[in-house]
Amino acid sequence: MQGFFEKLYPMGKFDAYKIPLKSLSPGKHEFTFTLNDKFFKDIDGEEFKKGNINAKVTVKKLVGSFELVFEMDGIVKVPCDRCLDDVEIPVDYNGKLFVKFGKSYSEESEDVIIIPEEDEINIAWFFYEFAVLSLPMKRVHPPGKCNKTVSGKLKKHAAGDPDEDSDDFEPDFNDISDVDFDISPDEKEIDPRWGKLKDLNIE
Repeated sequence: MQGFFEKLYPMGKFDAYKIPLKSLSPGKHEFTFTLNDKFFKDIDGEEFKKGNINAKVTVKKLVGSFELVFEMDGIVKVPCDRCLDDVEIPVDYNGKLFVKFGKSYSEESEDVIIIPEEDEINIAWFFYEFAVLSLPMKRVHPPGKCNKTVSGKLKKHAAGDPDEDSDDFEPDFNDISDVDFDISPDEKEIDPRWGKLKDLNIE
């Protein structure tokens, strides 16, 4: 999350995602947000630019720090790894972030950050990064749902490359019409080494 403040504040598009930490009274405070296509387009992240997520942040004022609990539920649209068309991927994220005041921005650990001692924190970029963290490594349509034109070209390519990894082109193991089950024991292939042992007279 390095460069978080430099990325957000000059843009001026995310005032609705500022939380006034210093002015919060002791106890818990809840903030709700809707992250839509406009939000992700304005964020301009590399992973995706479309989605619809309901988000809630519960802020608890502690001694010397603040605990932010993020809850996110919805979908984002990312390019399919196979056909590059948009595919909807569910987002279900729950996590904590601890914030402390200091002279400049830094990260103590994955879930502890130091921010300049200001009255508020803008959490827009955290929403984007947490959504990215919730995505699976493989992002593909269900079998048969990929773009047909692209799938056809991939199938031709895969035919010349037996190692091609594509779930759309898995063999149909339910089709057993060509399988011959009437194979006698004598017709089974025998390891040549065992075959030579059969010729030995061991009586």
